[in-house]
Amino acid sequence: MHPTHAVVPLLLLLATGCAQNGVIGWPGEGDTATLRDSGSPNPGGEWTGQPEFRVDWHDDSITLWIVGGSGGYNFGIIETPSDGSCGEYCWTGEDCAFGWTDPQTFEIRGPFCHTVEDGATDLAFFGDPDELDAGQTVFWSADYAEVVAYYVRAHDSEQCWFGGPQPTNRWQDMGCTEAQFDWEVL
Repeated sequence: MHPTHAVVPLLLLLATGCAQNGVIGWPGEGDTATLRDSGSPNPGGEWTGQPEFRVDWHDDSITLWIVGGSGGYNFGIIETPSDGSCGEYCWTGEDCAFGWTDPQTFEIRGPFCHTVEDGATDLAFFGDPDELDAGQTVFWSADYAEVVAYYVRAHDSEQCWFGGPQPTNRWQDMGCTEAQFDWEVL
């Protein structure tokens, strides 16, 4: 089953108000996750409050799930180890905003951004940092799961959030709010 097939019924359930601020499971899980402050549709049909975010790291890809929001999103991911071990070579080209500057040639790569529709997106590993194709990321293994930060921007409201295992203030000046991004290596 394609991951988005599991999300569509869940989004319909949330849109009808049946599972607002209740307990639901993330797609593909037997366990449940409690919604923190998922908000609810207002009379105009737009979602208020903050969506829930989850990132699953697989052997060959990353899946971002968004629950509790409406419309499409942009998704960014960057390398941010707390020890600074990658220095100026940390990959930031998928940040949706600034891109990555090669410290030797000063050539800018990106900024690349991933589109999220229907509450989920899959990104295959081993993308080309010079011309990243849709549905790919430059990251090449789940070993990066603990040294990244995430960014999400709603298409319909221009709200944006950032977070992850190694959050950074990279997007704060853009008016983004720090949020919890649940993540797991599967």
